[in-house]
Formats: sequence, C-alpha cells, structure tokens
Amino acid sequence: MTLLTLALVATASAESLIPFEPVEKTLPASIPELEILSGYGDVVVSRDSERSKSLLIATPTNWQDDCELRFGGDADKAVVEIAREDGGTLRRCKIELELILAGDTAVAVEGRSGSVSLWETTAPVSVDLRAGRIDVNDATGPLDLYVGTGSIRGATTSQDINAYVSVGRIQLENLMAPLEAEVGMGRVALTFAAVPSGRVWARAGVGKVAVEFPYGSWLDTSLDTKVGRVKSEIPFSADAYTHLEASTTVGNIAIGTVLDMPGADLATSVTEPEE
Repeated sequence: MTLLTLALVATASAESLIPFEPVEKTLPASIPELEILSGYGDVVVSRDSERSKSLLIATPTNWQDDCELRFGGDADKAVVEIAREDGGTLRRCKIELELILAGDTAVAVEGRSGSVSLWETTAPVSVDLRAGRIDVNDATGPLDLYVGTGSIRGATTSQDINAYVSVGRIQLENLMAPLEAEVGMGRVALTFAAVPSGRVWARAGVGKVAVEFPYGSWLDTSLDTKVGRVKSEIPFSADAYTHLEASTTVGNIAIGTVLDMPGADLATSVTEPEE
C-alpha cells in the first residue's frame, strides 16, 4: 500500500458508513489527477484557492451493509470508488460527494445515474454520465463532458469544450471560445458572450441547433440540414474570425444575435468583410 493510499484511508472503515452522516477525507493539493467512480448519486466539484489541501466530503444517502467507499491510487493519481463486496449492482449504494480542490488537480468523474456540478473549476474536468445532468458554473478549465440521457447546462468561459448528449439537451451560455457540441436526439443551444476566434461545431441528429453571437458579428458559416429549415440573422464573411459549422439530419438551425451583451468588445472581435 502506497503512502498516498494510507493518507486516503478513513479513520472509520468503509463498512462503518452511516446514511446521512458525512465522512471527510483530505488529499494533497499537488496530486495531478483524481478519478471518481461514483455509481449512483450526485457529485459537486469546486475550487478554493485558500485551502492548503483538497477535501472530499462523502455523505451516504442509501447505503447497504455491503456497500464500500474505496480509496486508492499513487503519487500520480488518486481513485475514489463506490463498490459492493460481492460486485453486485450499485443501486443501493447511493452517495453524495463534494470535492473541494486546493490545487489544479485534473478530475475525471464516471457515474451511472445522478448529477455532476462544476463550480469555478480551473483544471481539466472530464465527466462520463450514463443518465442525469451536468451543471457548469463559471468553469474555466478544459471540459470533456458526456451524458447518455439527460442534459449539460450552465455558463462557462472555458477555452476548450467538448460536449455530447445522446438523448437530451445541451445549453451553454457566456461562451468565449471555439467548442464542439453534439446531441444525438434533442437540442443544442449555445450563447456566446464574445465572438470566438476559430471553429464552432454544433450538431443535432434529430432536433434543433440554436446559436447566438453578440450583435455586430460576422461569420464564415457552413449550415446544413437534410430535413428542416435554416435561419440566420448574421452576415457571412469568408474572412470572419469565427467559422461556424452547424448541422442536423432532421431539424431546424437558427443562428441569431444577442442585442444586450454587457462588456462585449465588438470592435476587436469582428473582422470586416472585404469590399
């Protein structure tokens, strides 16, 4: 057992967890990566730059005798896992996890059902959730987000976003950088607070794509729907900073403008078309 594993082991064993009684663990702020295998339940990840160590708070909400909260890993990666002794279903091992980061630890969350909330995270975060929702609140670090059935919503100024929902909705606001967003069946709704420099890719297999940019923007666009309508309020320019690729197989595409966008500097974010 590594020193890090020893540092993560609870003063109370996994078997002694009591529903609705939280257990706290500390982790080194310098650890590069943390993986959370959450099963069923909710996960909240935030950052507090004033802390010297990261803190994990685990609160069981439906916890049978054979459920386990396991901790492990090494100097490069810590692992938190919800499991059962017999390897059976985790439906009766529901838990709420709150992770408060002290440093720039990259976080990977894998869950079967529940929610994942990100609050002002600065390090890379990846989420793979079979069913549920991901809420993004002012996250600035790279985001790689996947939901099978459910939604990805919130506001972020991240410079690196990849979001996918198989069935459901993506709704992101306050965007400032290129991104990729796709829904297999449902709706993609993106609102930019500044004109991004680069490629914006938005797709819905069956559903709708709606993207809004600050008033006064120009776009280099590629809009394609097999069955549906395309409506754009933004003028085209091959020299625009932003290349928008939006498509649906069945469904409408709507490209619009946001008239009231405080703080947007259109003079520096728009390329004028050549005459």
